[in-house]
Amino acid sequence: MRAPGHRVVLGVGTRPLVARIEQLLIEGRFTPPDVRQLEEATGAPRKQLGEVLGVLETEGRVVRVAPDLYYARAEATRPRRSSPSTCRVHGEITAAAFRDLIGASRKFAIAFLDWCDRTGVTVRVGDVRKLRR
Repeated sequence: MRAPGHRVVLGVGTRPLVARIEQLLIEGRFTPPDVRQLEEATGAPRKQLGEVLGVLETEGRVVRVAPDLYYARAEATRPRRSSPSTCRVHGEITAAAFRDLIGASRKFAIAFLDWCDRTGVTVRVGDVRKLRR
């Protein structure tokens, strides 16, 4: 049970860490650092990073695309908006075309496309993604 108005909030002591994480994710654009790289860059233990990232995700400030990969909310919405427009024009989008569209490696393109599939934007049909109708 929980109170309807209950929210987990980050303490004042975590503000510098939160600011650094958000800065790193924004600077990373479509190739943000993964949790291991965030751990190295911030010096924060993985457990603390997980807790902070979890709260930031709940607050809608970051998006968890894969188990160890987070995007800044603004960066996650850009390709998510462009993917459907490309699908509308061409009827579908491949991982390679999406990779080229966002200017990132296949690792990031596949993770992002899988997230689009999980969140109902696209559906995978063989090697292509199509808009979910």
